[in-house]
Amino acid sequence: MPHHPRLAPSWNTTSMGHPANVSRGELSFLKAHFTDCALPRGRLQALQSNAAAMQGLVSTRFMSIALTLALIGVAVHLAF
Repeated sequence: MPHHPRLAPSWNTTSMGHPANVSRGELSFLKAHFTDCALPRGRLQALQSNAAAMQGLVSTRFMSIALTLALIGVAVHLAF
């Protein structure tokens, strides 16, 4: 039995063959959902996000930061 693959991929979606556009109602519902989800987190979410950013910065430059802090420590120690 010969098998003929399709030349272009075909997707079955709820758009029924038309371009999948987002309606204004869907966008407003999504915005309301994100707002509701963000409210309980508030400051804790911001703190966690900033901590993750700092961890990414420090982990990629650990040796440079450690050497800089050591040099500053030595300079302070020698100055006093």
